[in-house]
Amino acid sequence: MAYLTILQPDARAAARLSSALRGVHDVVVCEDWPALERATTDGAVDGCIVDGEYPDRETALRLLQGLRRRLPRLAIVAYVDLSRRPTDAFRLGVAGIHGIIVPDHALRASRIREAVEQALAAALTSTVRAALEGRLCPLHLDCLSWAIEHATDAPRVGDLAAAMHSTPSSLGGKLRRADGVTPRDVLLDARLLRAAAMLAREGRTVEATAYRLGYSSGSALARAMRTRTGMSPSDVAARGGVAPVLAALFPRRSRRRGDTRLLKASWQAVALLLLVGAPSACSVPGTGEPGIDRRAIDAAIGRAPLVRNVLDEVVRGMVR
Repeated sequence: MAYLTILQPDARAAARLSSALRGVHDVVVCEDWPALERATTDGAVDGCIVDGEYPDRETALRLLQGLRRRLPRLAIVAYVDLSRRPTDAFRLGVAGIHGIIVPDHALRASRIREAVEQALAAALTSTVRAALEGRLCPLHLDCLSWAIEHATDAPRVGDLAAAMHSTPSSLGGKLRRADGVTPRDVLLDARLLRAAAMLAREGRTVEATAYRLGYSSGSALARAMRTRTGMSPSDVAARGGVAPVLAALFPRRSRRRGDTRLLKASWQAVALLLLVGAPSACSVPGTGEPGIDRRAIDAAIGRAPLVRNVLDEVVRGMVR
């Protein structure tokens, strides 16, 4: 279960929100902004629902911006009527609000839970983007972000391509050239990240998590998790959820395949230099015993033109 706080001074509205979420999440109701700040001090809160008009709309917006700066990964939902000033939706978006619940007599519990779940998914997306910025190409990041937020809809490759304003074949080609992945890889990674969050944060069973993400069974989710990360769902939950899955799915390495090939080429160049220097490096001068003449190696590596020439040959060989 996610740990949620509700800032709602109206007792009836607070009861409505908390009754919709209890049993699905752990909920604490706060009566004012100081109480909310105290509740979120230790960073253990996953998300909050805040009355966007308390004590007034301008003050609430300013305090929401401060909350976002203090807790950049917190899922925030605003409970606010936008019928009078619909442009405030834009201002709330700029403030970093992940979702809006509009007060309505017909507001159902399912809509409240859906808004909170979407906000939690958006917060997870922000966390993943921050962790992988600079390690994945922008297109890969955009695809992964979209796939995380829509993972519970069981999207297909065609859905992802349409969201990226592309065709499946074109999107696949771009992703393969940039990061060596396919759209199916992206969708699978996103589902596993959502699963990790659900297992650890929300305390769902493997079966319930699998069902929510479109897997046929808990065993199917467990197989996918183990194949992709080397961990079982119980391992993921015990290790904290998203962090170990992120580390397993995206180990730190050079982002682009071309970078990896160049790194490999440079190591091959050094190896060739050592081989070139082998006749003079097979024995230590003055001893007649096998060993390494480090001075000869240092001298060989220090010949910059030779390094460039060997590296050029290696790269040309790889191209051929």
